[in-house]
Amino acid sequence: MRVLHLFDKYLNTTMNWAHLLMSETPETEVVVAAPLYVRNRFYNPRFEFVHSPLNQILGISDLKDEWTISWFQTFIFKLNKHFVFKYFLKKLIKHKKIDVVHAHFANVACHYLPVLKSLNLPLVVSFYGYDYEHLLFIKPHYKVLYARLFEQAAAIICEGEHGVQLLHDMGCAREKLHVVKLGLKINKSLIVNVKEKKANQLTLVQAASFLPKKGIIYTIKAFAKVLKTCPNMHLTLVGERADSDYYDSIVALIAEEKLSDFVDIKDFVKSDFNAFLSQYDVFIHPSCYSDARDCEGGAPIVLLNAQSQGLPIISTTHCDIPSEVLHGQTGLLSPEKDVDSLAKNIGLFYTMDNVEYQWYSKNTIQHVENEYDIEKSAKVLAKIYKNISGV
Repeated sequence: MRVLHLFDKYLNTTMNWAHLLMSETPETEVVVAAPLYVRNRFYNPRFEFVHSPLNQILGISDLKDEWTISWFQTFIFKLNKHFVFKYFLKKLIKHKKIDVVHAHFANVACHYLPVLKSLNLPLVVSFYGYDYEHLLFIKPHYKVLYARLFEQAAAIICEGEHGVQLLHDMGCAREKLHVVKLGLKINKSLIVNVKEKKANQLTLVQAASFLPKKGIIYTIKAFAKVLKTCPNMHLTLVGERADSDYYDSIVALIAEEKLSDFVDIKDFVKSDFNAFLSQYDVFIHPSCYSDARDCEGGAPIVLLNAQSQGLPIISTTHCDIPSEVLHGQTGLLSPEKDVDSLAKNIGLFYTMDNVEYQWYSKNTIQHVENEYDIEKSAKVLAKIYKNISGV
């Protein structure tokens, strides 16, 4: 079965989970089409990549740095997205003998709906986060497009039941909605040993783009609150500065709370991310709705990365996080934006002795192994492709 995967940009490091799912889906040949490409480790030689004829004519190469896009590349991207690809896709799909089209993010699917409708091919759409509510909040005209999308799509993929319920409430037929968990490649030989921790000390890490929905500001506030009685702590923040104003507010709060000796900020980790995580005791990630209704939609995949390395989690009951992090077993969850509750949970892990800490650490590893094996998720996706295409 030949599946065409549509992206706006293929593929940022923060979306490694998409590459993993595509790579593991059995009995499929992967074809990727995007107006913009990043030439990184996700440029998989087993995939077939389709470039815009405009790029070929102008001799425009792929991006070497996913975070740096020149004004000219942005201009070409817009030309490709709004004009070239709309006409190019029709010929591409026929020429490549595509069986299923899979659009990643709802806005990508909406953009190409008229072209895809004329081809009478089954369309799969994956929702991931901002496309649940944030997109509708900032661009209300998408409500009409979503109604068309719900009607035209053969299957709509969510990470968990929270997303399914959101889209069903918006009017999508329940039989079109499917859960395909994002996950990790489980290799028993690479599973880490259960971690150790001494009582009355704690190293915390949060890896997330600097965006309001990641709740970093609540991490800082809770950390500052606990530090008054639990001095032997350190916090590391790592991630892309996706929202410069939000990033500046975090830096300002660290200065205001006099935390510079206790908090480090690092750029995004491009090397061995799991090895980086394994240096810490606990992973913190208090996701929440932003004022503009941005949300995780499902749950951050980084919570699985951390648990696979034996790190217990401090997070929130936001979206599908309670499925990814089991409260009282693999971590501790708080209500969204509840600084006092977050501070209490930080304090509990700070004072926790090694016996209890290792119980949490063991649970995290087992939970990921049992519930978030990407091979299982990929088989679910392959079955969906088969059912809607008849191939």
